[in-house]
Amino acid sequence: MVTEKEVWNALKKAIDFELGVDVVNLGLIYEVKVIEGKKVYIKMTLTTPTCPLANAIIADVYRHVKSLEGVEDVDIEVTFDPPWSPDMMSPEAKNCSVCRFILSEQRNTEVLGLQETDL
Repeated sequence: MVTEKEVWNALKKAIDFELGVDVVNLGLIYEVKVIEGKKVYIKMTLTTPTCPLANAIIADVYRHVKSLEGVEDVDIEVTFDPPWSPDMMSPEAKNCSVCRFILSEQRNTEVLGLQETDL
């Protein structure tokens, strides 16, 4: 029988390969439910709808959670509502060098009034 805490710990091993930061600290995981102690539901997002590594990140999430003893099924729902923003990152994630660059770029686009689609 798996617990939500075990699932969250496993999710910390799943990495966004472009940023080198785990999906929990990036704020990509919106919801975790354990059903009947053996089925896991995860609602998550990606940093952008056009993420080139989306399939790899989702597969990594699946692999780490499915590897937990007692997990029979993993259902992953990907949503962009609400859209991800760097504000969702943990303080630790905001300190990585790539993430600091992303945060500075976000501030630049906000100052200029640009949307992601403008870039």
